[in-house]
Amino acid sequence: MPGEVASVQRGLGVAYRRHGRVAGSSGCTLGAMTFHERLAFELLLAQVVLAVWALALGWRRLPTGVLLAYALIVDEGLIIIQSVLGALLFAGGRRPELIHFLYGGLLIVLLPVIYPLSQRRPDRSGYWLGFTLLFMAGLIIRASMTGKT
Repeated sequence: MPGEVASVQRGLGVAYRRHGRVAGSSGCTLGAMTFHERLAFELLLAQVVLAVWALALGWRRLPTGVLLAYALIVDEGLIIIQSVLGALLFAGGRRPELIHFLYGGLLIVLLPVIYPLSQRRPDRSGYWLGFTLLFMAGLIIRASMTGKT
């Protein structure tokens, strides 16, 4: 028994794995699931930091600028990587609630839709982006609640 089931500390809870696979996860490797969860947490932090940055620019009625635009591009890239990893977990047998896919799809679409719209009024673009990023942080929290089965 000591060699068969090893407990692995993960986040706030404990996952049990048997021969490199999470028990009861239908073939999902522990490493991929842990990375998916950690990346979600990092994305949550990134949304909040970027939202504060954008809202500060909006408060001062300054245009968002190139640095924030590059940060948003990196953020969108990480969201896409997170979605690809989620698709791989799904292909490996992981089955989250169906609403999880809606949250992920909204996260992919929101920034590319809102950013061009926000640039119509550069003095207000920080507000548009900041509130969108806070909404995205809420979506990440909801997605993390529906992703565990």
